[in-house]
Amino acid sequence: VYSGMSVMVNCAAGYHGDINGRDPWLDMLVMVGNYKPVDFILPTLKIQLWYNPRTITCMSGSALKHGVPPTEG
Repeated sequence: VYSGMSVMVNCAAGYHGDINGRDPWLDMLVMVGNYKPVDFILPTLKIQLWYNPRTITCMSGSALKHGVPPTEG
């Protein structure tokens, strides 16, 4: 079993697929800090999810395009 970790700080991410992942692998995104709520967008599924501090999201980042708009905090 292999695992990895990366940290993104105050980062807006346009719609993208993760190029280093594989479709059956899951990414766990953990939101920490104190900032205004923002949407986590999955354009392929045409859904927006609340992406507030203390939120954990699991998904296949290589199978689903996703993105987060800029926020303050």
